[in-house]
Amino acid sequence: MCKKKEDDGKVYAVKVFREDDEEKRMVLLKEPLVLKKLNHPNIVKYVDHFDNQLKGEIHMVMEYVNGMEVMDHLASQPDHVYTEETAKEIFKQVLTGLEYLH
Repeated sequence: MCKKKEDDGKVYAVKVFREDDEEKRMVLLKEPLVLKKLNHPNIVKYVDHFDNQLKGEIHMVMEYVNGMEVMDHLASQPDHVYTEETAKEIFKQVLTGLEYLH
């Protein structure tokens, strides 16, 4: 998580990608170009990105969404899988714009 100095304490999420392969770096740098164009209530909003070539890192700043990560939620399920009913409920709620993971 991070905060902008000029924002009144608004919290953002930062994804850090580490990639030494130049071809893969170029692919990663295309993602922000696509994310900038997306505007939907069920898609996390892109804010900015930084390419730190000295460390081989790309930092992508996104809207912060409070809740559990999907993989953590899945890991908490019996046998680490969703039942068909749970999966249907998740997709139904996502499609209607409701938050499922708290």
